[in-house]
Amino acid sequence: MRRACRRADTAFHPHMINSIDTALYLSQRLKTSGWHIVSTIGLGLAAVVLAFFGQDFLADARPLFPVIEQNYAIWQTAYAAVLFLIGLLWVVAMSQRVTLFRDCQQRIAKQRQLDDEREERAQHALMVKMERERLRAEAEPVPFFKRNPRSSKFDY
Repeated sequence: MRRACRRADTAFHPHMINSIDTALYLSQRLKTSGWHIVSTIGLGLAAVVLAFFGQDFLADARPLFPVIEQNYAIWQTAYAAVLFLIGLLWVVAMSQRVTLFRDCQQRIAKQRQLDDEREERAQHALMVKMERERLRAEAEPVPFFKRNPRSSKFDY
């Protein structure tokens, strides 16, 4: 299990030469980033719903606990401050996830561009090689006497 985690962490390495491996890694990272964004949004929505319930529960607990009753304004302010802090952390987490998602998209686009350039260079090199072979074949002298593929009894 640990080895698999280490491999996943070090999958994108500068010495990675296979563009298919790079594209696969980036697409997996993009998919994971998308799921992280969805889960972070879901957790944020759940936190908002629970925040309203928490406010109601705090108000309902006032008569039950004398400590809350005596310092209700402090408890309410602390609750609001904690909610604000959690909301701020949620916004930071969302911005990081969106930034990672955009970074993955840009890397995939750049990788596709590099693959296209490599393919064009390879096609150009192949065309040059074929042209050289054609010119070399045209430059070779044609033999004066061509043998008939069939043998005759007068061949010497």
